[in-house]
Amino acid sequence: MEDLLLAWIRSARNRPFLLIIAGRLSGFHDWKRTHLPIACQVVGSTIFLHFDGEERLTISDAAGLIVEPNGELWVGDASEVRFIWVSDENPAKDCEEVFTKFGRFILFNRTDDLYTTGTGYMSSGDKFVVLR
Repeated sequence: MEDLLLAWIRSARNRPFLLIIAGRLSGFHDWKRTHLPIACQVVGSTIFLHFDGEERLTISDAAGLIVEPNGELWVGDASEVRFIWVSDENPAKDCEEVFTKFGRFILFNRTDDLYTTGTGYMSSGDKFVVLR
């Protein structure tokens, strides 16, 4: 899995991606909508993807990793996905999004200095994480 991710990062140099988690466009902060992958690490079945701008995506119990010919990265299933970003300029803009999967049910929580929000919904797709 790590070799596939390293090859994907090398081929994706300087290409920003939209992040879609559990069918939801994710990772919007400030005016930033896309994310540039710079490094990865795999420990067991957990994937750590690092992006420019102090962003990190952690995918626990990842399964079904696919890199499409067009450069999209898909993760078919996972038990939990966390996307964290840190603002060097304004700590009040630090944020964490957590998606926890229970069968087809997704529990979503987003926490930052201003508010905490959460919701639950049913997953409808076969791709849990997509970098498009």
